[in-house]
Amino acid sequence: MSTCTPDQASTPVAAIPLVVHWDRYVMGPSGDTDRENTIVPCTSADGDPVALVLDSELCHRLALDLAEAAGKSGDSGRLSRRAFLREQIRLRGGRWKSRRVQDLYARAGYEASPRTARNDLQHLFHEGLLIEHDMLGGRYYTPSRKGGDL
Repeated sequence: MSTCTPDQASTPVAAIPLVVHWDRYVMGPSGDTDRENTIVPCTSADGDPVALVLDSELCHRLALDLAEAAGKSGDSGRLSRRAFLREQIRLRGGRWKSRRVQDLYARAGYEASPRTARNDLQHLFHEGLLIEHDMLGGRYYTPSRKGGDL
């Protein structure tokens, strides 16, 4: 890992982009508290560990931009509601209940009832992308690695 002296830190240098490679992991927030970050572990070209840290707004924006670049968006340039949920669960990880899905949809401008949120989670569960957990008074879902790429 490289270090610099205080004199070097204040010296203007031509911006050289740090080339990193994604390690195919995303550590999403647990959802236990507000304002948690998503961490994307990477490796620099020199082999040093690097982390991309994204707040929820940047995480959402990056997910949409990457999906668009990969050709997953429709004619409107917007992901379908379920594709959006799939991307958000993949990026954020953690526990998912219908209320969390509804809140996510509302922030992203998708209209969805509690029933729609439950049905979308069930749909992803039946695709093998989520694990269903029953608990007293409710149910939640977590991402499944065995179901393939979420």
